[in-house]
Formats: sequence, C-alpha cells, structure tokens
Amino acid sequence: MLEILKGKSVKTYENEFFRKISAELFELFERKSWSGVLIGMPECVTKDGLQIDCLLLTQNQMIVIDFKNYRGVLNLPSPHDFKYGRWVLNKDVTVKGGSAPNPYAQLQRQRARLIQELQSRIQSFDKSTVSTMVCFHDAIETIGEIPHQFQLGFSIADPSNYLNKIVDTLDVMGHGNLNYLSDSAKRVFTQIVFQANPYHFNETIDEVIPEPVLKTSNDHKHQMKEIHDFLCSDQKIMTVTGNTKSGKTALIPHIRDLAFDANYTHVPVFAYSNRLKQKMLQSHPNLEEVESLFSSIFDFSTDDRDENYKKVIPLKMSHPLSREENSNGAEISVQDKTLYIIDDSQLITNSKLHSDDIQYGSGHLLNDLLDHINLEERPDTKIIFVGDVNKLSFGSDMEDALQANYLQSLLKQRNLISNIAHIELPDNKSENEIIKTCNQISSQIKQGQFNSLSLSSYNELSVNEVENKEKVMEAALQNPHDKKIIVYTNNKAGKINQWIKQHFLKNGSHIGPRDLLIFNSPSLAVQKTRDDGGISQDEHPQNSHFAFPEVRQVHNGMFGEVLRISHSEKIEKNEMVDDKNIVLRFVPCVIRLMDGVVIETLVLENFLNAEKNELELNEQIAYHRVLAKLEANEQEKSPFSESPEFEEMIRHPETYAKIERAGKILYRDSSDSRKLTSYEKAYRHRILKELNNPEFEYFKILNAAKVKFGWAMTVNKAMVYTFNEVFFITDDENRGRTNKEYFRWLYTGISTALNKVYLINWKPISPFMKINFSDAPEITSYKKRPKNIFSFVDDQRLPADHLRTYVNERLSGVGAVKTIVSRPYLEMVTLEVDSEDVEVHFNYTGKREMRSPKFKSGSQAGYEKLLSLLTFVDKDLVNELGVMRPFIEELSQHLQNADIQLRVIKAQDWELILQFHNHQEYVEVQTYYNGKGMVSKFNYLDGDVDVYKQVVELIQKRYVLT
Repeated sequence: MLEILKGKSVKTYENEFFRKISAELFELFERKSWSGVLIGMPECVTKDGLQIDCLLLTQNQMIVIDFKNYRGVLNLPSPHDFKYGRWVLNKDVTVKGGSAPNPYAQLQRQRARLIQELQSRIQSFDKSTVSTMVCFHDAIETIGEIPHQFQLGFSIADPSNYLNKIVDTLDVMGHGNLNYLSDSAKRVFTQIVFQANPYHFNETIDEVIPEPVLKTSNDHKHQMKEIHDFLCSDQKIMTVTGNTKSGKTALIPHIRDLAFDANYTHVPVFAYSNRLKQKMLQSHPNLEEVESLFSSIFDFSTDDRDENYKKVIPLKMSHPLSREENSNGAEISVQDKTLYIIDDSQLITNSKLHSDDIQYGSGHLLNDLLDHINLEERPDTKIIFVGDVNKLSFGSDMEDALQANYLQSLLKQRNLISNIAHIELPDNKSENEIIKTCNQISSQIKQGQFNSLSLSSYNELSVNEVENKEKVMEAALQNPHDKKIIVYTNNKAGKINQWIKQHFLKNGSHIGPRDLLIFNSPSLAVQKTRDDGGISQDEHPQNSHFAFPEVRQVHNGMFGEVLRISHSEKIEKNEMVDDKNIVLRFVPCVIRLMDGVVIETLVLENFLNAEKNELELNEQIAYHRVLAKLEANEQEKSPFSESPEFEEMIRHPETYAKIERAGKILYRDSSDSRKLTSYEKAYRHRILKELNNPEFEYFKILNAAKVKFGWAMTVNKAMVYTFNEVFFITDDENRGRTNKEYFRWLYTGISTALNKVYLINWKPISPFMKINFSDAPEITSYKKRPKNIFSFVDDQRLPADHLRTYVNERLSGVGAVKTIVSRPYLEMVTLEVDSEDVEVHFNYTGKREMRSPKFKSGSQAGYEKLLSLLTFVDKDLVNELGVMRPFIEELSQHLQNADIQLRVIKAQDWELILQFHNHQEYVEVQTYYNGKGMVSKFNYLDGDVDVYKQVVELIQKRYVLT
C-alpha cells in the first residue's frame, strides 16, 4: 500500500493537485500491490534550500515531482540550451523554476541537495535511483523534446499521462541491498531529513500557510521601469528602499520576471537568515526558492576552530558555470547572467560582527558577500539590495548595504567604477495605524526632527491603555509565538521572564520544563527521533542518552520549549581565573524546537542567567580552558609521538627542528620555531575531529546551547520576527529619546507587530520635555512690540494699492476690499467678509511697515476672521525656524482645535517670540531652544495671563507633562 504524508502548503493549488494525485496513486499502488511512501510539501529540517513539492518512494526508486500551475502550448529550449534556456508557454509566458526560467535547472538543484542529504544517511544509497518530474496541473502541449542524455532521469507530464510516466520510472529491477522502505531508511525520510504528517486524501481540510494580503494603493509601474532600465544598463548595484509594508518584498517576484525577460538565466533571492526566509515565504507565497544568505555564501561543512575554540566558517568562492563541473549530483550554483536579489539588506553591514562562538568569513559580511559574488570577474552579474533604512542594523548604519556612497566606495576598491542606482518606494497609504505610525516616524527620521513625537490610541495602536501588566505577561506565556513582549535591554527582558516563571509557571528561577527558550547563537545538537505515538524512541527508559546521534544544526534565533531536564546529571566545571573560582554549569535538556524537531543538548546556565547577551570575560576564559583540558586529555591517550603523523614527519627531517623546553623535546617548523609543524597541526585536527562526536563530552560542552528565556526579548532580537500582537515597553534606562537611534529603535519595534501593538509606559516627545511652567507667570516690563503684517517696497504704487492687493489675496474666496480712504500714514478700509461689511484702520510707518488693523465698526465676526487670515506665519520667518519649524506647525494645528491662533512674531537663533490669540485676547511668549529643538524657557511677555495659562494647559495635556 501507499503511505501518504503531507507538510504545510503555501499555495492553494498545491493542496488541490496533491489531493488528486495522492488519491490516484493510492489506487494505482493498491492495484499493483506495490508499497511506497508519498510525501507532499515536506519541510526539510537538515538543509536550507531543499524545497520539494512532492517526493514518491518505493523500495528502490524515488521521484522528485515539481508542480507547475500552467496550461497551454509549451516551447522547450533547444537541446544546446536545455539545461538553462527559457521555457516559454503560449509564446510569451516564462515557466518559472524558482530562481531560473527553467524548471529543469530548478529540479536539478533540488535533486543535488537531496542527494547530498541522503548519501551519508542511507546504506547502499545510489544517486541514479533519484528521478525528477515536472508535473503540470492542466493540459500541456509540448513543442520540442527532452534531449536524449536527460530522458533517463527527467520527464515532463500533465494530468493525462503522469501516472503512466510514474509507472515507467518505478517498474524497474531493484538495486542490490537498497531498500528505501526499510525502517531505518524511512526514518531518514520522515523524521530526520523531512517532516510531514499523515494525510488522508478523502478528508476535506488541508493546512495552508496563511497568505497575508498586502493592501496597498501604490502604483509601482514607474519603479518597475527604473528596475528594467537598471537590468539593461552597465550599473552593477541597485538599492530599493521603502517603509514597512511599502511593498518592497512583494516586488521581488516581479523583479525576477523582469530579469527573466531580460535573459538573465539565474535570479537567486536571499533572505538574511532562515527565520526571515520563512517569514518571506509565508507572507509572499508566490516567491520560490528563497535562500538563506549565510547558508548560501558560507561553507558550513567545515568544523575548523581557532585557538579560542571559535568556529570559523569560511566563505564559499563561486565561479561562473563554464568553469564548474556540473556532473550528476553536483549542485548548480551560478549561471553566466545572474541577478542577486537580497531582502532586508539593512542588516548586511561591514561592521565587525562580534561573537565568542563563531566567525563568518572575515567577520565583515558586506565585503564577504561582494567577494563571493565577485562582480569584478562577472560582467553580466548584478545585485539589487532591498531594505528599510529606518530599521535597526547590526553595527553602523553608515556601513550597511543600503548606503549608496559606501557601496560606491567598495566597488571602487574592486576597480569597478559604477554609480549606484536607487529607488525609494512611496509610503503605503493604508489606514492601518501601525503603518501610519511607522510612516510618521520615518518622515521625522528623514527630516532629522527628533524633538517631537506624539502618538494616540486608535484601532491597531494602543497607547498606555494596558492597566493590568499581569495579563500582558500571561498573554505572552499562553501564546508565545503570536504575542511578544519587547524591551530595550537584556536585563529588563530577563526580569520579565523571571517574573513569568515564578508567578505563572512556578517552576523556580532555574531552567525547567515548559520554559520557552530562544537560541542566541548557532550550535549543533542531537536530534531525537519519534515513534508513531509521538514519543521519542530514545526517550524510553531502556535507551541511553544520545542513542541516535543524528546531529541537527540549531540556528540563531530559533525558539524551543523545554520538555525535560536532568538536574541530577548537571555538569559543573571549576576553573581558577585571576584567583577566582569560576564555576560553569551545563544542564542536560530535551527541547522541542518551534519546527517540531526534538533535540537533546546541554544548556550553559551561566549564559542563561547573564544580564548581558554574553558571558563575563572570566567565564569565557574558563570555558576555553575546559575545552583545552578535554583536548589535552585525549592527546595524552594518543600522544603525537605515537601517531602516524609523527611517523610521517620523522621521514622528512628537513621539515622540523627539535627544541628542548622544560625538560621536554618539542618539534617545531624548521622555518619558524614558534610554529607547530604541519604534521602536528594535522594530528591535532584529527584529534579534534574525533572529539567532535555527539557521544563525547567535548562535543556536548563545545556545542552547549547559549539561550535566553523567550517570552520577553529585546527589539534588536525581535527585529527579525513578526508577531500578531506586540507589547512594547518604550521607557528605558538612562537613554536619550531625542535622537535618530531612538526613533529607529521605536520604528523597528512597532514594525514587528502585524495586527496590534500596545505601547506601554509611552511618554510623548516634545520640545517641552525638560521645562517647568510657572502657574503664576511673572509680569515683566516687556516693551510691547508693534505688530506688522507686511512691508511694501518703495515704488510708484501708493500704499493703498499695496494694501488692497495684500488684503484681497488673504480674503480670496471669503471677501474683498470695497473702499479705501487714505490719510497720511493711515488707510481707512471698508471690506466685505462673508457678505458682511467691516470697517478697519491700518496704520503704516515711514519704513513702509503696515500694522495690524484696528476695528472701527461693522461685523465683529468678520473682523475676527480678517485677523485670522492676516496672522498666518510670515514665510520669511517660517524659513528661519529651522529645527523648530515642524513642531511649530504641529502645535499651531493643535491649538486651532481650541480656537487659538499661533503667530511667530520674531525668529532668530535659539529664540522665538510667539503670539497666541483667541479672537478676543492675546498673549506673547518668549521661548529659548537648543540645537536639538528642546525648549528651555517659555516666558510670559505681554498680554492676557488667562490666555497664557490656557495655552500652557493645552501644551501639558497634549504632551503629558503633568
């Protein structure tokens, strides 16, 4: 019979087609009395980038099937171009194969990755038993043929013939002792390499990964035209930036299509990390073959360590395809004409990435990426960096991949002279308050305005409405992957996590069952397999720990839940460092990762309890010494002098020199006595490789998990996730809030929320944050300043003519000047305002300065309206406001809601004279401010004291200063 399993789908049509073929294959296997396993959309947990639609297994054959949702007339490439040439449907539609315009190329990449995962895990594995098939959902008429050399292991099918082609592939003689359906081999497919659940095709519910719809009114046609021009230009790099939900990532499939149309043969899409890759695929199901940047450009197959036991992951050096061997089973990595698209590029920086555990390449990621892509030797290769300049980065934001000037300097270092193309996407005009708030903060970052930010509760944004903090923590506990508490410091996150443990879980302050953990560095752990009852087979009492040593890579940022701990088996290591006894504690834990994989590992308790995201220096030293002693112990058991490497060295006396030190004979390099010989280096490397076995204590301590509790986390940690609801504690210890970094931190935290963000302990930012208002303002001897509304030039026109023009402009649409009677330095004006007459007098000076009008008769309401229209901020003064301009404009708008008009009387460096008028009375105020736009004084000068108090009260309420 046929056993059927299925993982999660990202596209509805995959569910529909898998249901159809699973039912038909089940009937076929029953009829032929065959046995097999069919796995739909399996999730690979051992290798990034292995993404298969369907895998069919029999005892001695397997078929990798790729679904394509197309119909019509298919034109295949010529035999010469079949590997990488474009598949064209109905004369103008590219049949996409992930990062290639060619499903054959896509399937061969997936086949190669599958072979790599199986050949070391299945006895007598034979890669010739792995066939591939492109299966279209609807009828396809094929023009052209599969070249003869590819027909044996590759086929193209549609619903009319796929069963026959499957039978032709499977109905062959067996391969010796090969049995893919044995218990051990089946466990490799269903528990170790892939994960999937039992599936019944007659059930009506399929699990589909949610497909969030990006609501945007933005039209990106102009941007797509610019991208097309870039693809056809000589430029090497383009940056595409935009705010959260501006549609950056949604553009990527369309950019890929443009590249295919421009004859690019390989368009890989990179996400910064595995976590961001999953986020991209879930949010944008039409994206295919998204790769983790780190997994793609660094060679994780090495296990080299430096003298401090830091793992050094070297850079992969890629080459044009014409210089690569492309034999059966070798991964196809680079094509001749390639476009790299890299999302979340604000995270790619040249700032040195510091870690006690691991170093990737040179430690400068942006340089490593450019070295890997090697633009210098690839004239037809380009890069598009996609990202958000407002979000936090790792290190300096001046050295990240979105900074055009910096990128240009890096190209120049590589003897490439090229401008950096750039597109900034328009903001998403959605009414979603999370998006609107991020757009507001982004606008202020662009303007360099950090002295004002006021946020109010509405729909998706809640500001200081959380009264019961315990309910927040309980929500984070009950729904840890949907609801998250985010803060500024690790110390604060640690206190919240401890509170949750002690008040809700009540499992003590130490690590315990049901604890939620987040891994803070990559490590290796032993993967525990499961039996049909969902219980790990190696958890049965009769089995010892690490019974099945299948090693699993645990990525930085993964969540896991503690299932079991073994405090009685805790390992403690004592080391004296600077006359202090340093105790390192390692707790054996069984942990279920977020993807369902169960691992067994040691947890380094010192790191878990540390206030910072790192060990103390003395603990780091002690940790290195523990590993060095374990290595030395193994060397004592098998000393260098008795090793085959020593024997080989003795046969080459010219390569070494004998040195006596402390009564011991040492062997050193003949050209440099400070260095070990190459033979002793090889010996030590072999010893370390032997120690790096899951059954040895060295392996367990070397790969001890560095984790933190995970209900609350810092914004810097949370920024690679999204959560349905975020509880954002915005106050922080000893940190300025009127600066670019704080605004980016706030923007980043808010943007992690999908549906709701609760700002907790939020205090508005305003220029008045550090000012104390006086309840009883001191009456000064301030000399009242004349109030000029405009100045007129000395030309042939009369003052009355200047006045008529000015007033008519201001009254446009609501009134006009009827008559003007002139006297020396006085104009007596009758106006019509809102159909009512008003008589006012304007005085002017010998300096041609026209004063504010005085009421004489007529409509009082008309006079008030005239005053409001004549008291707009003078344009020249507005230009002189500098850093205060955005805030003055915002404050003016707010005061208008209380029928108070704001006018700038005087503006000069660090001082403003403001007039507030309520249509009856006025007050004038003197303010002093600094270079950051923060007000230090708000002095009453002249006018009505009650108006002053009203203005102060409105400012205090608006900016929560009381």
